[in-house]
Amino acid sequence: MKLYLKSSTIFFIFILSFALQADALNFRKFLGARSFRYKLRASSFKVAKQARNYNFLQTGALAVATGAAATYILEPIIAPQIVPKLNSLLEPTEKLLAEGKYQEAVWLLEETGSMEEAKELKEFLEEYLSSGNFKAHKKNLGGATDKTLLVFDNGIQAIFKADSWKLSDPISWFYGNNNLADAKSEIAAYKMDQLLGTNLVPLTIPFTLHGIPGSLQYFVKDTSSGGSTWLYTFRTLKLFDYVIGNMDRHGNNWLSSNNSLRLVAIDHGLSFRVYLEYLNNYPPSYINSTTGKLVWSNPVFIGEKLFFVEKSIYIWKVDRKILKRIQKLSDTEIENALSGFADPIYIDRIKERVKIVQRLKIG
Repeated sequence: MKLYLKSSTIFFIFILSFALQADALNFRKFLGARSFRYKLRASSFKVAKQARNYNFLQTGALAVATGAAATYILEPIIAPQIVPKLNSLLEPTEKLLAEGKYQEAVWLLEETGSMEEAKELKEFLEEYLSSGNFKAHKKNLGGATDKTLLVFDNGIQAIFKADSWKLSDPISWFYGNNNLADAKSEIAAYKMDQLLGTNLVPLTIPFTLHGIPGSLQYFVKDTSSGGSTWLYTFRTLKLFDYVIGNMDRHGNNWLSSNNSLRLVAIDHGLSFRVYLEYLNNYPPSYINSTTGKLVWSNPVFIGEKLFFVEKSIYIWKVDRKILKRIQKLSDTEIENALSGFADPIYIDRIKERVKIVQRLKIG
């Protein structure tokens, strides 16, 4: 009996041990399977997370690319609406008038749709400058044309330039530096600026100083020479130069406002010249009708040698309001605006250039 109990106990222990080993083996297998599932699940989570990150980056990149493309395409339409509003915040009309910045106020009023107020202020400014009631002047400011700064009341200043050549005497262009530039071209540039609605050239009128005929141009204060070329108005400036045949646009002949997002175009004495395009060392700008690009040459000096680097813009990137005005521009309007201020031969040249832009049918 004892032996049987002993044998039975040993057998039971053996069976129990075997069962425990089997359970342990199954448990280990279970743990292994579960661990594998955990690893698989963790791996799938990792893959899913990477996929989400990839999708997020892909979506973000697509959004950035779409935004950049939309900005690039819509900028000529949106920028002319946004920039005047920013300018009105930076320098409100009331502040401009209080500081005697009448031309700047005219531009801002026109760009924000207050056309009647702008017209009245422009007429007042023209009458004020025409009166000739200046209190001081400073001669010889430099440049291709002799300049005299006139100081009026209320802080208004203006630049006088004397006539230096005759419309019927192109040979006079060769006689000295002062004869190469013309005050009439300054007036013609303002007339074209008004016709195109570019708002780049300050008010410029015929004026006689001490018996000498010439032009008088409103002086825009608080500006710096040159400036940012990314502004949409810089593209407008290049198109304006193309139309008037300006051969003298360098860093000192356009200004940037120190207080707002505005460009100002000055010194157009070497514009509206047929023969100068062939005599001058600077290649004239042109429009590539195939690509729709306006191409011009930037002068670069390396040592004493002069080289030219071609630069270009797409015409469709110019302010659409200006392109629409060009599309509607007639030969008669150009002739009426420039008659007496530009050679008839060059007026025809300008009409040809306007037609080249019109044929692009942008706007």
